Amino acid sequence: MVLLTNKQQAVMRYATLILVLGSTSFSVNGQSASSTRSSAIETVEFCELLKNPQLYHQKVVRIRAVFSRGGEEWSAIFCPNCSSDKTLIWPKYEDSFESETPSKVARRFAKHWDVTLAVILVGRFDTSGGGHLGMYPYLFHIIRAERADLISKRSLQPWRMSEKQKRSARCQGET
Repeated sequence: MVLLTNKQQAVMRYATLILVLGSTSFSVNGQSASSTRSSAIETVEFCELLKNPQLYHQKVVRIRAVFSRGGEEWSAIFCPNCSSDKTLIWPKYEDSFESETPSKVARRFAKHWDVTLAVILVGRFDTSGGGHLGMYPYLFHIIRAERADLISKRSLQPWRMSEKQKRSARCQGET
């Protein structure tokens, strides 16, 4: 029989706790925490999301899109190549946004009240609609932002973007 000192016993309890917690799967909106961090998350072309919204309802996906905010009443996720005023997506931040988004990326969202960003987002797509005055057909519950590049320090709608701004949106293609 091996006798351990109090310090050794405390280290063993701590190590056991770490092993148990590390192997436990936590759930965030029906998705395990490890699955929301993994590269196994499906990357979906934004225009494909709009073409077949029911295929992605309540699924956690990665998208490349444009995020635009103008004060309290205008906020949207879109792609200028395929979005219209009838297909804008309302962004909704999950509790995990702050902890899972790199601080450099999160600052882009907070720095300007009016802003348009080229983004890569991971979140849960929702076809139940909502947003400001319930006028958005879709919601995107943002779990984290992986990238946010400034397009404009102004809020832009897809139909009011210049060709140069549309090119910098990069919402098509690989993330």
